[in-house]
Amino acid sequence: METLLPGVRLARSDELTLLQDVEWDSGQRFRRIGMDSIADDDPPDIATFQAFQRGDRAWVVVDELDRPVGFALAVEVDGGAHLQQLSVLENHGNQGLGRRLVDQVEQWGREHDLAAVTLSTFRDVPWNGPMYARWGFEVIPLDQLGPGLKGLRDDEAEWGLDVDARQFMVRPIPTVAG
Repeated sequence: METLLPGVRLARSDELTLLQDVEWDSGQRFRRIGMDSIADDDPPDIATFQAFQRGDRAWVVVDELDRPVGFALAVEVDGGAHLQQLSVLENHGNQGLGRRLVDQVEQWGREHDLAAVTLSTFRDVPWNGPMYARWGFEVIPLDQLGPGLKGLRDDEAEWGLDVDARQFMVRPIPTVAG
């Protein structure tokens, strides 16, 4: 059984539609910076959330009524714990919940002998690239992307994202001395 950090739990199958709501709400911030196409994107479908949830790779932070207010999804890519998605309700932002979820993905990676946490994000959006940099992530130069991350970049281009406005980042997972 995997170790869960305080305040984080695995997502339950009965709350996957709530995760879609969290994703939709968190995307609305992009409207304020003129990125309406991102705000208009549909959240992942239930089948996508189910795959992560069934694989114990979907974590949530909850409110006082145990309702999800943020979530993280992860997958293994190129020997790293890749943060596929991180979303927090806007009215629960700036409380450290996203950071806690990223730390949970790191814990999952550590328990699966993965070397780092990776992610793809918008370079200049304040709650994207600059935030992850504050959390210890560094940019991965394009010529150093592994085949899995290159494939994810190709997927992003196929989805219509401006890949030139995005970057991949990495944060090594410290090993725990035993």
